[in-house]
Amino acid sequence: MTAQSLDNWTSGLRGGRHLMSEQAARALDAQFSPKIEIAAGKPLGIVDTAVLNVRPDPIDFRDRIYEPGLVEIGTILPPPDMAKMGLAVRAQGSEGSCTGQALAAVVDLQNIIRRHAGADVPERVSARMLYEQARLFDEYADDRLPGSSARGAIKGFYHHGVCSSVVVPYIDGDVSYKLTAPIAKDAKKVTLGAYFRLRHFLNHYHAALSEAKAIYCTAMIHNGWSAAEVSRNQGRIRLPKAGVAAAQLIGAHAFAIVGYDCDGFIVLNSWGTRWGAFDFSAKAHPRPQPGEAAPVGQLPGMAHWSFEDWSAHVLDAWVLRLQAPAGLPSGYAGGYRTAAKQDLQPGFGLFRASEPNLKIVGNYIHVKDGRYCGEPPYASSAEAIEETIRHLTDESDKGGAGKYDHVLFYAHGGINSLDAAIARTAAMSDGFKRNRVWPIFYLWRTGLGEVAEDLIGRVWERVSGRAAGPGLQDLTDTLIEGAARPLVTPFWREMKTDAFLCSDVSTEKAGDAWRATRRIIEAVAAGANAKTVHFVGHSAGATFLAHMFDRARQDGVSFAKRVGTVSLFAPACDVSTFTTMLKPVAPDLVAKREPFAVYNLTDTAERDDNVVDLYRKSLLYLVSNALEGRPETPIAGMDKFIRGHEEGIAYHLAGSTDRDGKPIPLPRQVSRSSSHGGFDNDPLTMNHVLARVIGAAGPSALKCGFNSAELSGDLF
Repeated sequence: MTAQSLDNWTSGLRGGRHLMSEQAARALDAQFSPKIEIAAGKPLGIVDTAVLNVRPDPIDFRDRIYEPGLVEIGTILPPPDMAKMGLAVRAQGSEGSCTGQALAAVVDLQNIIRRHAGADVPERVSARMLYEQARLFDEYADDRLPGSSARGAIKGFYHHGVCSSVVVPYIDGDVSYKLTAPIAKDAKKVTLGAYFRLRHFLNHYHAALSEAKAIYCTAMIHNGWSAAEVSRNQGRIRLPKAGVAAAQLIGAHAFAIVGYDCDGFIVLNSWGTRWGAFDFSAKAHPRPQPGEAAPVGQLPGMAHWSFEDWSAHVLDAWVLRLQAPAGLPSGYAGGYRTAAKQDLQPGFGLFRASEPNLKIVGNYIHVKDGRYCGEPPYASSAEAIEETIRHLTDESDKGGAGKYDHVLFYAHGGINSLDAAIARTAAMSDGFKRNRVWPIFYLWRTGLGEVAEDLIGRVWERVSGRAAGPGLQDLTDTLIEGAARPLVTPFWREMKTDAFLCSDVSTEKAGDAWRATRRIIEAVAAGANAKTVHFVGHSAGATFLAHMFDRARQDGVSFAKRVGTVSLFAPACDVSTFTTMLKPVAPDLVAKREPFAVYNLTDTAERDDNVVDLYRKSLLYLVSNALEGRPETPIAGMDKFIRGHEEGIAYHLAGSTDRDGKPIPLPRQVSRSSSHGGFDNDPLTMNHVLARVIGAAGPSALKCGFNSAELSGDLF
């Protein structure tokens, strides 16, 4: 990519609004002064050969703001001695990769200290990876411009970490980067720890520099930044003599702030060694005193940026610290819980940021309306599926061919939010992997729960006054069912349609979940290291799997000698779907112990359950009585309806008593779930499934099964 091949980017100024969406233009106008006029015909957005394509961070109230402590603020802060530290100045060439280059420079300054202390971290991280991930998280994705905001780069770093520049080198114009398993593995060595956005108070910047030694910054720049002007001014970025108002702004740029004196900041740029050359030892005000650790002589790549210039033109700034090099993803958290998730009080738990993609990469298929969802941070694509296959079939020491014996596909219920589905994926993956099972979670219809909760709340307000007082619970539930039918049923039908679309390959506009699943099955269930495939479906996930199994039958894809087990938790499909689309695969399953198993609640437990604390029965009662086509539709996940259809499968009831109230001996108990949504929060249930998958005698035979801590997430 060359500067000449790009549209002249106008940094959101009035003349460039045609290049971007109105939403992006409004965000840019909120940051850039609309008073600036553009000279007719004058190209903007390039200094020397470097393209300027940074956008400002839109307002986001989720940002954590840096608050300075009582750290000592020195009169000056000398910049780092790059040569002494063994670091080279970066050169972005003609690409507008400054967001990745600047962030890489900040990371390097922290990382090199760890490397000198013996940590297994790269000497130089990949600016290419940081830049490409920043573009993936571009908050102006529809403006058709390359580049990103600073926050986009921070998000990309949070979700993916950064690998060594040896693994992914930066070559000007080479935009062939794709995230692969080796890249993701190497990127676990360098991950983001704490990070805060700076408000533009000079004292905050001084305090942040005193703590972290570097700030990741973006700003509007002018002709005074050109190499010739900086050289002419002895390493200083000068404003015009007429002052700030006379500065001809060219575009927005990202760089690192690495020091200061009493007149301004020292910036570390990514325009090579011919730019900058500020001599801090001789030109700083005041000069460093004898004994102060300050580099001597001209500093390639560094220049002096006045406080006046900073005050007028700074856009965004972030200060960050790396996570300790433990090979763990950003935001790694834990905490032992003495109670199962279903027994915790509402609101209990640790509220945390979203799971980093690095933690679950390769362990999900994300689809929306039947198509791959390409939106970050949890994007899916055919290329990503192929990368997962390469990892699972790689027979080298770094590959997964010899590490995993099984691949398990997991379909969650349709009322989960995306955050809950991601949290489940992150929490469960390690438990499967340590038992040589590679899990792949379908992220499909998400968010019906929030819709249902809101609508049922409205219904409750309408009916509560008509059925109040003791003994009227069943009447209240009946009124909710009647009132919910016209409101909630359309969303339930839409969820079922989505389940169908995920496997509908009759059109190119759908069916990606099945295409991915079929491709993986055919790749991993063959060869010398063939793996056995398994399926788990919870609630509406059974409907998802029903359409997938039916599509497999239509396409002639046999499960024989390939699929080991199918496990269904409280399947929220009607009995007809269960008997015609799910159960017929049972004879083809190859597991020796309970190849096809259903786990349900007793009817007593169903009646003791609730939906959002308003409807006083389980979700499946609401499905049966209100959301399906007719009241009391037989649902396979309800014990009272599945009776007579258990032949040829293993059928289990949760709890310590059977459907007749008789005690179940402790060794024969397979689930302690007491709610419709509690099966995958229950270690006994999950370990019973896991034992069947790997061929163990039972949950007690597992050496490293699931535990209550990893199955008690805040969101699922």
